[in-house]
Amino acid sequence: MKLKIQKRSPILQQVVAFVIFSPFYLRALQALSTGYSPFSPELLVDYLKTKFFVLPLAIFCAWGIWHGKAWSGKFFVFFAILMGVILSKVYMGYQDKTVLFLLFLYLLLSLGAAVIWIVELSRVIYHPGFDYRDLGLKSAYPICVEFCFPARSIGTFYHGYLSNWDSANCFIVPEEELTWEGPNQDGVIQMRVVYENYYFEGQGMVISNYGKAFGVAFLKDIASSSEAARWSDFYDIMNERGIIHSV
Repeated sequence: MKLKIQKRSPILQQVVAFVIFSPFYLRALQALSTGYSPFSPELLVDYLKTKFFVLPLAIFCAWGIWHGKAWSGKFFVFFAILMGVILSKVYMGYQDKTVLFLLFLYLLLSLGAAVIWIVELSRVIYHPGFDYRDLGLKSAYPICVEFCFPARSIGTFYHGYLSNWDSANCFIVPEEELTWEGPNQDGVIQMRVVYENYYFEGQGMVISNYGKAFGVAFLKDIASSSEAARWSDFYDIMNERGIIHSV
C-alpha cells in the first residue's frame, strides 16, 4: 500500500519545478558557453550524445518528489551533485566567468532546495507511523480522537486514534472506512483529541492518506471552546512526558 498525497504544498510544487527546469538550465549554459543558439541542431546533437540521461533522471526525481517518496530527498541530493559535476565540466571546457557565476548560482539554489525538501519530507503527513502489514493496533500509544468535516455534513463525528504526530501535523486512523473526495470537497477537518479525560482541539486540512488513515496539517492552533485546550498544548504535554511518536 502506498502513501497518496491529496494536497501538495507550495514547497513540493516549487521543488518539482526546479528539478524539471534543471536540464533546460544546463542546455542554456551550454549555449552560452559555445555561442550557439539553445535551439541549434549542433547543440542538440551534442546534448543527446553526452547528456541524454539528464532529462530522464530529472523526470524520475520529480516523480518521486511529487508523490512524496521516502527516497526522494536522497535522490534529489544525488541529482543536484550530478548536475553540479556536469555544469563544472561545461565551465572547465570554456573558462567563462558568466558560466562560473551561473554554476555557483545553481549549486546554491540546488543545495537550498534539497535542504528545504528534506525538511518538508520529515513532516508527519508523509509518515503514517505504521505499516499495514503490521498486526494489531497500529500505534504504541492508543490516543483517541474525534473528528468531523463541516463541509461534508454538520454534526457527523467520526472516531479513530493517532498513529503519528508532531508539533503541527498528525496522522489519524479512523475506526470506519472513509471515502476521499479531495481537500477541495472535504474542506477543513475539525478534530478533538481525548487524553486522560482532557480535550485538545485543532483545525486542519487533509494532506495525505495511507489506506483509510490520513495525514492532517493544522491550519489554526485555536480551541473552539473554553473547555478544550489547543493541539500545541497536547504536543507539549507529550513532549514533556517523553512520548514522541514522530518517525
